[in-house]
Formats: sequence, C-alpha cells, structure tokens
Amino acid sequence: MLAGVSPDYYSRIEQGRQKTVSIDVLDALARALRLTDIESTHLRQLANPKGNRRRATDDVEQLADAGMLRLMVALDHLPVLLLGQRGEIFGSQ
Repeated sequence: MLAGVSPDYYSRIEQGRQKTVSIDVLDALARALRLTDIESTHLRQLANPKGNRRRATDDVEQLADAGMLRLMVALDHLPVLLLGQRGEIFGSQ
C-alpha cells in the first residue's frame, strides 16, 4: 500500500512471476521499504527491468580467486562453500 501497488502485483514481483517492473515501481518499493542506496541498486539489479540482456562478461569463464581458496583452507575447522557468480562450486569442505 505504501508503494502504491496492489498486494497481488507485489506478490507477483516478489515471486518472480512479473516479467517486467518499471523503475518507478522499483523506486516506490525502495522508498516504502526504506532501502539504502546500495539496497535500492541491488533491488533494481534483481528486477532487471530492461530484460534479460546478457553482459559481455557472461561468456568469460570465471576462475576461483587464489586468496579465497587460501582462506577456505585456513578455515578448515568450519564448513565452507566457495561459489562463483553463476553458482558454480569452486571449492567446499
């Protein structure tokens, strides 16, 4: 109600069933939820209102950062899962 959208529309956005969401709606939601600038930017990235355009970096193979792998080894007493940007598993223990 604070964002000026119906509960049904908000539910579709939240569940990912709404194909497109305007920047104005996202801004209204960010204000209603009292999001910080960083959180608002993240919301816009999640909603991706301009469609599912592929970025040039999507075709580049991601490699595990050597420092993160060393950190994972140093934390051998804890369960650790090192994931890439697309959810690929680079290491676990």
